[in-house]
Amino acid sequence: MKRFFIPGLAHADAGRRRLLRAGLAGAAGWALAGCGAEGGGGGAGQGAKTSEAAEATLFGNAATRDELAGLYREALQGGQRTVVVYGAAVDAEWEPLWLAFQADFPGLRVIYMHVSPTQVMSRIDAERQAGNRMGDLLMQPVNVLPLIARRGYFEPWRPASAEGLADEYRDEADRAHYPFSKVFGLAYNSQQVEADALPQRFDELLAPAWQGRFSYIKPVTAVGTTDVAFATLLRDGVVDRPRLQALHRAGLFTGPDAGVTYVSQGRLALNPWGYLAVVVRQRALGAPVAIRFVPDFSVNVPFGFGVVGGAPHPASARLLKSWLFSPRGQAAVAQQAYQLGTMPDAPPPPFYPGSAAERGRLHRSPPPDALVADLEAQRGMLRDIFFRPKPT
Repeated sequence: MKRFFIPGLAHADAGRRRLLRAGLAGAAGWALAGCGAEGGGGGAGQGAKTSEAAEATLFGNAATRDELAGLYREALQGGQRTVVVYGAAVDAEWEPLWLAFQADFPGLRVIYMHVSPTQVMSRIDAERQAGNRMGDLLMQPVNVLPLIARRGYFEPWRPASAEGLADEYRDEADRAHYPFSKVFGLAYNSQQVEADALPQRFDELLAPAWQGRFSYIKPVTAVGTTDVAFATLLRDGVVDRPRLQALHRAGLFTGPDAGVTYVSQGRLALNPWGYLAVVVRQRALGAPVAIRFVPDFSVNVPFGFGVVGGAPHPASARLLKSWLFSPRGQAAVAQQAYQLGTMPDAPPPPFYPGSAAERGRLHRSPPPDALVADLEAQRGMLRDIFFRPKPT
């Protein structure tokens, strides 16, 4: 597979357009080549048009291509061969995505460290006080990242590849941007439940037939999936305190992986707000688990990135962030990590609705700052409901 390649850095000023040429190798290949003299010969007209079209399809417009090439060159020239990412999920989940980035940019390596959202700010503070910076990029969910951005941890920088990104996926100061959302829907055991028999509204899940047969992620914990879902459903008038109390009585608590696994094993029938990526992996193993994106039981949780101010590897950090918003990065997000890219026309992950009409039925979460305000306002109520013992 062809990849980014800069032969002879001494020729780096020969022009960005010659630095950046695409080469398709099957469906996945793309390249940055050049810096040397242009090849001669005829046939340049149609070939150049085809090459430029391929470049745009794979990694964006001219501004994005120039940015990627410049950052890659800067990283190599400056010895910034690594980019350290502090993230809010286990490392194995993201490894395919980092491998795709490394394949496209030979010589660079992503070092991913799982840091809980409750610990990431104290870790950055400790590094700052010790004068020993390690983290370059922070990757956190929408219920956490705005709080970190407000504390001044990130440099303001907007990737050229994020041109066209909706305002709801960035903060006003361009410190944090959200290249993808984790995707959650109604996971179910296809041997126990027919798709036509699935509950279609929140109130239907509370019926006696489903009592004790489903699980969900406990709210007001380190995993904020249901917090985001409840904030959206409260805002849209779907749920209220009595309905959430009824949910607490009817269901069980599990984590995002365990909830889908229990459904796969037949121990539970349903997992509302079940994690798509786990469903995809379980199905690949032959498990009888499926997923439907029923509006009341589906939520997309944006995950964002910020470049840490004073990062030890700023060029490689910006390169990774920019790549994630490029067409190539958005495709990798869907195909390798099973998440939904936030750029217009981003390809959907497996099983996710492809049509605008289907997606339009889903509840839409408020923008990051408004969502954080909603989460803060509802935290006390959710604690009072879900941290009480179940009524007997």
